[in-house]
Amino acid sequence: MGLIPYLEECMDGGEVTTPLLFCEPTLVRADTESRRFSAFIYPVRDEAGRLLGVQAWSR
Repeated sequence: MGLIPYLEECMDGGEVTTPLLFCEPTLVRADTESRRFSAFIYPVRDEAGRLLGVQAWSR
């Protein structure tokens, strides 16, 4: 499923924590193993409440 639905949910509402997601880094480096991660995503808004961007922290 990827991160896109969680980013969209964040932009529409507020903070989102994803479930564990699968990452396949071997698409970039052959010597790296697959990993799982979760992300905490939140919107960055200006004083008027307009969306400026989205910040994500992975763990």
